[in-house]
Amino acid sequence: MDGRVTLVKWGRPHVEVYIDVTDRQGKTVNWDIQLNPPNFLLDHGWKVDSLKPGMDVCVEGFPEKNGQRRFGSSSITLKATGQILKTPAGVWLWPTGQLAGEVPYTGTPSCSSRVSR
Repeated sequence: MDGRVTLVKWGRPHVEVYIDVTDRQGKTVNWDIQLNPPNFLLDHGWKVDSLKPGMDVCVEGFPEKNGQRRFGSSSITLKATGQILKTPAGVWLWPTGQLAGEVPYTGTPSCSSRVSR
């Protein structure tokens, strides 16, 4: 999902990033991207200022089943640099109930700089 960061909230139980996304009808909608807990991200190379409002990003992950604009992230690509900020696997559960690391990637990559494996 491509969008522009509007807000970053570092807090418990997890970090939330809000991005504006243009939907299929051309309307701008705001999505809540949920990441890992702050200490977990910091331990895996993230910095508090890794994402800032105004940055263009591509988020990979999965949306909530209930139709809310909430998305569990597996990685965020910074479009300006191509840098990939990973949300370490094994924390999010896929809709099947399996850990993210247990489910092989089978879809088309949503970020143009990513390569399908």
